[in-house]
Amino acid sequence: METIKELKEICQPHRKQNQRSKDWGYLKHRELSIYITRIILRLAGRGIKPNHISLFNILFGIAILLLIIFNEDKFLFLLFLLLFYFSFLLDKVDGEVARYQKVITLRGAYLDEVYHLFIQNGLILAVGINRFLISGEDVFLLLGLSGFLLFLLVRYNNKLRYFIYAKYKSKKDKFLIKKNLSKTEKTINAFLNIFPLRLCSIARRHDVFLFLIFLLSIFYFDLITAWFWFLIIWAAMLAINVLRFLIVNYFSIDQDVKLVDENKL
Repeated sequence: METIKELKEICQPHRKQNQRSKDWGYLKHRELSIYITRIILRLAGRGIKPNHISLFNILFGIAILLLIIFNEDKFLFLLFLLLFYFSFLLDKVDGEVARYQKVITLRGAYLDEVYHLFIQNGLILAVGINRFLISGEDVFLLLGLSGFLLFLLVRYNNKLRYFIYAKYKSKKDKFLIKKNLSKTEKTINAFLNIFPLRLCSIARRHDVFLFLIFLLSIFYFDLITAWFWFLIIWAAMLAINVLRFLIVNYFSIDQDVKLVDENKL
């Protein structure tokens, strides 16, 4: 069986591309997921397929979300959040096993997208419903649903360049690629990239959201007001992030699609 270092070379070849990336969380979670991958490969070998892990993780994630929704105990709530983080790591394990076995499939990519859309994005909805059932305040249903829909929009926004490329790939030679922004566009783009607005991008990170609600559960599990303000601030940051990227992506779509075509994005 390969060592952890050797497995990283096989299962995480993109680590080298992301070593200088600002997405530090990506690399940190991969440091843990590779150990789970090694255990699974050691126990099951080629008897387990990546899609088996993906399917299990979707069902496992649904079960955890339901447990979070209908739980009123602080310590069980914390346990379920830890289990959700394990599911978060499993989302990386299926891809690592696929690269190890060299069986990367479109069905696997589809299952991965299903997990991201409904399980990871569903955490904020589950938390909102849980707070509603505990407090009886309808506003938590609204905040949970709003957060879920905004997370979906963030995901769609990130994938939009690929959708456009796939739809118009056959006609790409007929399109006029805008190489430079106008002076007005540069000014708007500069404003949208000021620090307070860029900071809102942290709201799209599920790992940060999970970590913060874990801390909130430790110190303020029964304080409904704290949950209300946390969820409303998070939803507001998500909304700002969606609006910001709708405009930023409009300015960068020409270059983004070009990079997709060159397999650089």
